[in-house]
Amino acid sequence: MGVAHAIRSCLDTLPDFPKTQIGFMAFDCRIHIYNMKSSLMQRQMLVVSDLDDMFVLLPYDLLVNLFESRTMWMLS
Repeated sequence: MGVAHAIRSCLDTLPDFPKTQIGFMAFDCRIHIYNMKSSLMQRQMLVVSDLDDMFVLLPYDLLVNLFESRTMWMLS
């Protein structure tokens, strides 16, 4: 089972479903922030490469409603 599949299988069991807010970020040598707003046709990955002078690109789209954005996080 891959990491993405393991995370996906746990999302419906989070407390307070369907009011739960989620957000995804990843890190390698840069920060990868995922915009999974339900109004988008597909999720967006935003990359912050300057770790010494970080800023949030879309501060209001970092957390999304788990239930409303289901189609975004169910994409493979």
